[in-house]
Amino acid sequence: MSFGRQNVSGGKFTTIIYLVSISICLISCDPNQTYTNDRYADTIVINFSDIKESIPVSSLFKKVDFIPLETNDECLIGEIDKLLLYNNLFFILDQMTSSLFVFSQKGEFIHKIHQVGEGPDEYIDLDDFFIDKENNFLILFADSKLLFYDLHTYKLIKEEKLSPNTSIAYFGDTYVHFLNNGIWSGKFNIVAKRDGQTIYESLPISENNVGYTYSSPFPFSQPMDNNEVFFAEIFNNTIYLLNRDSIIVKYYIDFGNKSLPAKYFESIPVQERTKRVLETKYCFFLSGYYRNDKLFKFNFLYDGTELNYYNFFDRREEFIFTSFTDDLYLGVAPWQILYVNNDYVVSFHDVNRFKDGLKSHNMILDKIPEYEKDKESEETKNFLQSFKINHELYYETLKELARKDDEDNYIITKWYYEY
Repeated sequence: MSFGRQNVSGGKFTTIIYLVSISICLISCDPNQTYTNDRYADTIVINFSDIKESIPVSSLFKKVDFIPLETNDECLIGEIDKLLLYNNLFFILDQMTSSLFVFSQKGEFIHKIHQVGEGPDEYIDLDDFFIDKENNFLILFADSKLLFYDLHTYKLIKEEKLSPNTSIAYFGDTYVHFLNNGIWSGKFNIVAKRDGQTIYESLPISENNVGYTYSSPFPFSQPMDNNEVFFAEIFNNTIYLLNRDSIIVKYYIDFGNKSLPAKYFESIPVQERTKRVLETKYCFFLSGYYRNDKLFKFNFLYDGTELNYYNFFDRREEFIFTSFTDDLYLGVAPWQILYVNNDYVVSFHDVNRFKDGLKSHNMILDKIPEYEKDKESEETKNFLQSFKINHELYYETLKELARKDDEDNYIITKWYYEY
């Protein structure tokens, strides 16, 4: 497996030419504004011989913190769909109850926005939210409109209506969205607007996508601190970088002979969605992408199975795997990542996961005398050493969390890359 900046020479020149060939000029208030390939675009080569069925969670993360969210009738969360951290606060989207919750990083309940209804300043379905740090706005995306709240007082300031769309990204004073017209006709119809003016629009797509019906939104990534997000076509394995002024090709994912053939879907009826997605024997459908100075991650489908790709830049390590093995003996491996920064990733778990983790941990405790008899084994020595360290670090916390009521709020977990 290799990951690195491609020089424009030899066979690598072909990749750059391919990416440049799909770029076009876009409509813009600036006549010089174009959609272009990034001359420093990287190619990520996936080596399938390196894929692991599971890997120890400790190979990616060295420490974990637990933050139980306060529980009362006003702040019970149905499901955590998105989480952002800003100004030492957790902002949590719950689409099940159409609510936006604010908690401190100690888990204390701060505020809740729940304006469900059909009257003025209300909404039916809450789809997403964004934080505009420059203008101090907390922005809710609901019912094809943007609702701007003061980031500190949580009072509604204004709203802006949008055309019906399926996904949106917000960069300070600029938002980007793409329209869903049911069956792709050759364009994603991505539109970027600022102050009512179109900055760029109409990103071309690969012919693999044309005619394919896909009703769910293609998500944008978590915003980075510099107001940039990633976006990927689901079939041509190209990841674009979007910001206020442009779209550029940032990564090309090279699956080799596992890539989806250009004409794969022509013989499969549009209605057979299960066959098109779950039974496809090739790689496609990039999602879950995050990027910062230390980590780049994304997910992709191969043969109906979701695979995880992690690249730690500072450690020069790559990992491709299907799942975690919880060798911290907590029973709470980070199965769903909500947020990534340069120090840790954030996931969440319900109380029952900790109850199960405590049972597993106690079972290992009971077997320690048996393991002690086999100390000569290097594998057993390493296991006992690891268990002793993690037992001292986490056992009392694990017992405390497992005692919580099943109806209590979720528990936020921070997984640190290093101590």
